[in-house]
Amino acid sequence: MLLRRVMFPKPGLKPKDTGYILDQHIKSLTTKGNILAQALRRHLHNIQELELYSHVTEALETIVMEAEHNGEEEKEKGEEKGNEEVKKKKVVTCTRLTRIKVHTIERLGEDKFLTLLEHNPDLVELLIPSSLLTSSAAFITRFLKVLETRLPHLRVLTIGGGGILPISAAVPIISTCSDSRIKFLRLLRKLPTAAQVAVLQHCGPSLAHFVITTPLDMRVAQTIRDYCPNIQRLLSEYIHIFSEEQYHVLEGFLDACKPSTAVHMAQQQSSHKGLKTFHTMNFQDSLMDALLESHETLEDVIFMDQQVSSQQFQRVLTTCVSLRHLSTWSYNKSRPNITFRDIIGSPEWVCRNHQFLYLRISDSVNEDDLMEYGDLALRHLIGLKKLRRLKVPISVWHGVGQEEYEFIVKEWPRLNQVELTLNDTGGQTIDDFWLLGNTDHWKWFKQRRPDLKLMCANAGAVL
Repeated sequence: MLLRRVMFPKPGLKPKDTGYILDQHIKSLTTKGNILAQALRRHLHNIQELELYSHVTEALETIVMEAEHNGEEEKEKGEEKGNEEVKKKKVVTCTRLTRIKVHTIERLGEDKFLTLLEHNPDLVELLIPSSLLTSSAAFITRFLKVLETRLPHLRVLTIGGGGILPISAAVPIISTCSDSRIKFLRLLRKLPTAAQVAVLQHCGPSLAHFVITTPLDMRVAQTIRDYCPNIQRLLSEYIHIFSEEQYHVLEGFLDACKPSTAVHMAQQQSSHKGLKTFHTMNFQDSLMDALLESHETLEDVIFMDQQVSSQQFQRVLTTCVSLRHLSTWSYNKSRPNITFRDIIGSPEWVCRNHQFLYLRISDSVNEDDLMEYGDLALRHLIGLKKLRRLKVPISVWHGVGQEEYEFIVKEWPRLNQVELTLNDTGGQTIDDFWLLGNTDHWKWFKQRRPDLKLMCANAGAVL
C-alpha cells in the first residue's frame, strides 16, 4: 500500500472533518533512526497531504534530512575541495505535496519547514500556526519570498491560532497574498479594526470573500462599501449578536454589499455585484430587507440559531431567484422555520435551482388540513428538478407513503441523499429509522432509485 496522506495527531484529538480519510495514523517519531521513521521514509515520495499536530520537529527531521557529502567524492566530480571537508546538504523526500497543515511548530523546525515549502511547487493549500508570524524578521522575509516565487499553484492560505494577529507581520503577508494567485486567505486570529481597514483598502476589488469578526465595527463595513465591489461571500457565523447596535452594524455590512452601490477607486467607478453567499447567526426579521437587496444574486444562505419568523423566511423562497442552498438550524429544535399555513398561503417559490434544502415545517397541522391543502403545499416543491439533498425531521418522513415516493421519483430526478434528524424532545430513537427500511413503500422506491441514500444524521446510519 502506498500512503497518500499522513497525519501526526495531537494525543486524544479526533479529526472534525469526517470526510478526511486517513490511510494510516503516524503516532510518533522519537528518533531519526527508529524503525517507524525508516518505514515512513519509504512512502514519503508518494504523500500528497501532510498534517502535523504534534511531533513536528521529529517529522520534519524525517522529511527534510541532512545528507553528508565527503569532499573527496565531490572532487571526483570535478569540484576542487579539500579531502576532509564535509558539506551538509538538505534532501527533501516529500516533493509531491498539494496540502500542508501545520498546527504548531517549534523554533528548531522553522528552517526545515521553509525548505519543505520551497521543494513543493504543486502546493495548493497551506495552513500555518500564527506563532510563525512572531518569528524573526529573516524568517518573515524568506516566507514572503516563498509565497511570491516558489508556490505558483497556492490558492488557500490559513493562519491558525487565537488572540490578536501582529500587524507588523499580518499586513505584509496579506498584501503579498492579495497581489498573488491566492484566492482564499483565512485568518483564525483577530485583526484590529485599523488593520482590517488597511488590508481592505489594499485588497480592493481583488477581494471576493470576507468573514466578519468581533468587534463589529461600522468602519470596516464602510471600507467594504468604498473599496471592495467584488465581495460576494459574507460570513458571520461565528458571531453571537445580542445588542441592537451590533444588529445595526451587521445591517451596514449587508448594505455595503448590495448591488449598484457605487465604488470610486483610482478615478474609476465600479459598482457592487451583490451577495451570492451569506451565513450568519442570530439573524432577525429587521435585517431581512437589507439582505434581500441581493435577492437576484443570492445562491447560498444559512441561518444559524436564527430568530426569523415564518413570514420572513417565506420571503427568501419567494424572491431569491438564484437560490441553490438554503438551510437553518436552531438550539431550540422545536421552533419551526416555516408554518404549513404560510406555505399554502404564499406566492409560488421562484427559486428553481435548489440543490440543498433544509426546512423545519411546523407539524401543528391536522389531517383535514393536509387533505384539503396538501396539493397547494406541494406545488412549491414540484419545480425543484435540481434538488440533490433534502434534510427533514424523521417524524415528518414517517408520514411518507406510496404517493409521496412516486412524487419524488417523478419530480426530483437528481435527489440522491435524504438526511433525517432525530428530535431530542420528540422521543424518536434509531429504531424508528430502521423501521423505515421494512415498509413496502420504501422497498418499491429503492428498486426505482437504488442510488438514493436515506441517512440518519444523528447516528450515521444509512439505508
